Amino acid sequence: MLMNYLTVAFRNLVRNRVYSAVNILGLAVGIAFCILTFLFVRNEWTYDAFHETADRIYRIVLREEIRDREYLSAMMPDFMGPALAEEIPEIERFARLRKSLSSVVRYRDRFFTEEILFADASFLNMFSFPLVRGNAATALQDRHSVVVTEDMARKVFGQEDPLGKVISIRNFYWDGKARDFRVTGVARSAPENSSIQFGFLVPIQNVPPVQHAREGMLFSARSEVIYVRLSAHSRPADLREKLAAFLDKYRGAYGQVVELQFQPLADVHLTTQVGYGLEPTSSPVYSYMLSGIALAVLLIACVNFTNLSIGRSSTRAREVGVRKVVGAMRTQLMRQFWVESILTALLSFVLGIALAEFFLPAFNGLVDRDLSLDYRVNASTLIGFVGVALFVGLAAGGYPAVALSGLHPVDALKSRLRIGGANLLGRLLVVLQFSVSVLLIICMSGMSRQVRLLRGKDLGFRPEQVAVVSTSSLSSLAWDERSRLLDIYRDELTRFSGVVAVSGSDVLDDPRSRDLSFPDGKEMKVDCLSADYDFLRTLGIRLVEGRNFSPDFPADETRSVVVNETFVRRMGLNAPVGQTVPLRRFFRRSGKSYRVTEATIVGVVGDFHYQSLYHPIRPMALLLSPRLGRRLLVRISSPNGVPGTLDAMRQKWQEVVPGFPFEVSFLDEHIDRQYRSDEQWQQIVEYAAMFAIFVACLGAFGLTTLAVTRRTKEIGIRKALGASVSSIVGLLSREFLFLVAVSNVIAWPVAWYAMGRWLRDFAYRIELGPGVFLLGSVLALLMVILTVGFQAVRSAMANPVDALRHE
Repeated sequence: MLMNYLTVAFRNLVRNRVYSAVNILGLAVGIAFCILTFLFVRNEWTYDAFHETADRIYRIVLREEIRDREYLSAMMPDFMGPALAEEIPEIERFARLRKSLSSVVRYRDRFFTEEILFADASFLNMFSFPLVRGNAATALQDRHSVVVTEDMARKVFGQEDPLGKVISIRNFYWDGKARDFRVTGVARSAPENSSIQFGFLVPIQNVPPVQHAREGMLFSARSEVIYVRLSAHSRPADLREKLAAFLDKYRGAYGQVVELQFQPLADVHLTTQVGYGLEPTSSPVYSYMLSGIALAVLLIACVNFTNLSIGRSSTRAREVGVRKVVGAMRTQLMRQFWVESILTALLSFVLGIALAEFFLPAFNGLVDRDLSLDYRVNASTLIGFVGVALFVGLAAGGYPAVALSGLHPVDALKSRLRIGGANLLGRLLVVLQFSVSVLLIICMSGMSRQVRLLRGKDLGFRPEQVAVVSTSSLSSLAWDERSRLLDIYRDELTRFSGVVAVSGSDVLDDPRSRDLSFPDGKEMKVDCLSADYDFLRTLGIRLVEGRNFSPDFPADETRSVVVNETFVRRMGLNAPVGQTVPLRRFFRRSGKSYRVTEATIVGVVGDFHYQSLYHPIRPMALLLSPRLGRRLLVRISSPNGVPGTLDAMRQKWQEVVPGFPFEVSFLDEHIDRQYRSDEQWQQIVEYAAMFAIFVACLGAFGLTTLAVTRRTKEIGIRKALGASVSSIVGLLSREFLFLVAVSNVIAWPVAWYAMGRWLRDFAYRIELGPGVFLLGSVLALLMVILTVGFQAVRSAMANPVDALRHE
């Protein structure tokens, strides 16, 4: 019987080529989208699962209360790792981690700026980062040893054998001095879905311990992330009291810390609420969002399958009647229809795999991943994909199998069919699929407008042609030496004909917020940015009132401040220049510490966006800091002169600070990266909307084809009686246009809610006016008119004699 089912199913597919192609292609697109989504979600939700004892490894997290607000932090004091292992016997291993972000690594005459991960010797035994060369048990025992990954070994040593080679590392922990380390191991490069990434692994004993303020304030200075591995039969819930006792013992007078927690390693990547961790995190909302879009596209494809099967019921009715008359059981008929739907789904699955392979590079670019279809070697993945195809076949073919197999033989032979109450189910399914399509189109349009707003908004300064020179590689030097070299380099740059101005600033960093308390009881939180004399000129920030910082006024460095317009408005100042604000500052001069409790406003600048547009402009104060910060901002005079100026800047850097890499980027590129995630998701929704409307139009095309086939004789008679082409096109298109109109009514409120939720994270956002919704409706209607109209016009222009002869 199975061979009979397959033979009949194959013949039906071949006989109805258009219907089969529409079904297979529609399902293939939905399955391909689901496969790509599965790869992304699996990558996200299996972070760190490759570690052999991942279920027993936990990160220590502390919960603290600051001004009635709770915060979670992964940064711990350096004493805590050994103390935890000593106080809690259930902790069988611990590993402390600390990073140095900009260390200069030298091998012979080559040097690189790299991150260094400092860790305890137990790190390699606790985590599954296998060594391809060296012994994991002893690789980090010597404090002058270093473990490199395979990728880093190729970068630094080329084709040489790295084992035993000596490299020099310079960073700020050692007061600018370089230390030599011998390579004792080569580790396999960490997988992409590893929270812990490293290129160089150095014993943590090389990091000087933090000097705590005083006894009883051990939690006031935190510098390390701590992981622990519990014994096989220990559970975090059982150790809660021991953690509380440990906290009471060591917290002392530092009362902000409320609780210590064990965070499972598997939760680290998808937990964004914990701050100050070394590990990059990702919001699980992205997985939910992409899964919902993929399921929506697959749902539309399944709706097409069901709709077309219902539409073809009249052509299969007599077949069902004959089969029942000759003794076929209902279960046999159901199996026949299910075999056909599963065969269609499996063919769609094969095509879907091919489409997924084709679109995978573009998808990787959208989600910033390096995903691959590993079904060739991963049996569980292949089984999962096949399971999806079988489920789609069973689900999509379920209603036709039940409805058609239940027809009474007499009604079937006389073609008296009443499936779904005048095809009510079919209409509902059409409404459902176009509602999803319109929803995605509206979201695509709204997200596109929001991204354009972010790109086009006036930031209050000119980021174009501003080169950003990173000075982080010099952080390994002593502070005085670093400042001396940077002053020399800046002075040299100002002599270049292609350079307009040079400034040092922390404008690319998070601003430091301070609470100002005024004598009249008013309080205000102010963002403080460091700036030098040329900051305003370099960025093109408008001075509204007063003056800029000037070397002619020595008090500017300690007692002057430049504020923005928002600061003035919040304070209600009519004449702000010359007024004092209670801004406390600490600074050192000639080896002595000084404290200033107030500052005088000497100038007011126009509001500018020193943070992304997720944040509103807040009261801001510029504090003079002639010493250059982590970056140099260099305004170049002409776009045509950028390449030559950069070459000159690079040569001068190598003259002034030889042995340190020259790292340069552009300010407008940094601003663009702030909204890269939003652009990526806008593109994902855009592609999803295109796929959804494509699949929906495939279904409309198939249903129109079936409608024309069933009404061939009617169309021929109408033509013979003088009906015009436009009236016949209207006859065949009217119902689809009505259903699309109903779909818009359903999709609009859902889209309004979804876009409102997404937009509320932006301080500056578009208004959800009627234009966004009308655009989605017009696009959907236009696609349906083109799809249905093509088939309708073709049928209406056919010779009525041929139609009547066909009947």
